Amino acid sequence: MTPNAYSFLPWLRTGLTTRIGQDGFAADGPRPRIPVTLRLTGQGPDRPVSARTVTQQVELYGPGDVVGVDPRAISRTEPQPSVTNAEPNF
Repeated sequence: MTPNAYSFLPWLRTGLTTRIGQDGFAADGPRPRIPVTLRLTGQGPDRPVSARTVTQQVELYGPGDVVGVDPRAISRTEPQPSVTNAEPNF
């Protein structure tokens, strides 16, 4: 397997999806939601440094939300397009 290969494992959950239903994750609607908190800090040319904290509920996307694949995300295809003599078992 090449180091840039990806596999789809529909039964494997990783990342945020392992926390659905716990620690503030809401799983009661069509999509799970998670509270995301950001601390924003900025300074204007003639103003002192100011900080602000923003909290927002964010919905997670799932497999049903995928409508296509961006061609720029594909790094390689085998066989190459328009090849007529490719072995059928590969």
